[in-house]
Amino acid sequence: MAIFLVVIDEPSDIGTVRSLIAKHYPKNSYDYHSDAHLFLIRCDDTTGEICENLRIQGDAREVSGVVFKMNTAYSGFTQGSLWEWMGDD
Repeated sequence: MAIFLVVIDEPSDIGTVRSLIAKHYPKNSYDYHSDAHLFLIRCDDTTGEICENLRIQGDAREVSGVVFKMNTAYSGFTQGSLWEWMGDD
């Protein structure tokens, strides 16, 4: 399962994106970082599918942002629960 980083440009779109993520992805498969307008999503979708689901792309587009597929090369120091969540399959 891959981890995707979703960056939202406009703070006013956060509520819309949160609702769409909750609609399309199981509760324990995403995390939101409010200070940076970032979401992490763990799923088997493609970046295009996530963009469609979050209305970043497609006919229903209403949100400005970008989705990055992360590779397994990440490091840093943060709360243990994030590392556990990222490694949870």
